[in-house]
Amino acid sequence: MDIALGIEALLPAAQYFGSTTDNTKQSFDDLNWLDERTKPSWVDVQSAYNALPDELKNPPKP
Repeated sequence: MDIALGIEALLPAAQYFGSTTDNTKQSFDDLNWLDERTKPSWVDVQSAYNALPDELKNPPKP
């Protein structure tokens, strides 16, 4: 799962600081949430990511 893509699907242009490279719950929990909107839950991010079309989750390679 791509944490950044899941967050973007829920809260476009959300402001946060930290690494999402590992795409783990721990890296999500460790984010410094700077956005005025409430930080979504891990389950909400997973659900939003899973609901995205496959073309967004796995774009064709050039």
